Amino acid sequence: MVRRTWDDMAPTGTARTVYLVLWPVGLILVVGGLVADSAGLWNQHAFLLNLVSALTGFCFGVPVVLSLLRSLTERIEMERSARFTEERQHLLRNLEAQALELSRQRAVLEEERREHQAALNAAEEDRRKFGQTVASAQAAVQRVHYLATQRESQGFRLGTVNIDREIGTSCCFRGSCGAAW
Repeated sequence: MVRRTWDDMAPTGTARTVYLVLWPVGLILVVGGLVADSAGLWNQHAFLLNLVSALTGFCFGVPVVLSLLRSLTERIEMERSARFTEERQHLLRNLEAQALELSRQRAVLEEERREHQAALNAAEEDRRKFGQTVASAQAAVQRVHYLATQRESQGFRLGTVNIDREIGTSCCFRGSCGAAW
């Protein structure tokens, strides 16, 4: 378990160098402090004892704190990364939904455009047919007028002239034959 924890918190780069320097120094200070204590050297040098004790604590404490800070920083970074990934997925889902909605709206608009184009084409065709009908009617009126003028100039009365052969229909002018004009 200690090995796995150490592997998880294992230092890299500069931190590894700090560990490799401070721990042996701390170990030397502990052994030296125990030897000096058994020889009674610390009794007359209390201030030096405090300095060596502080330095020994520093040699063991700094690597431990660096490992804890590194572990804490990695955990915070992983949580931040997970939160970022979750937010990104949420945004992607929203974008996909918006893209789907835009695609649906585009399909509806395209269908409406086709319907409008079909209606415009039908209206154009009706206008063309109406124009042809009007042109045919104008030509027929001109022909009838021409024939009527020709007949009058030949002495026929317009009200009783049957022009069946000339325009292909049977009709009498001014309704004298009872047909509706």
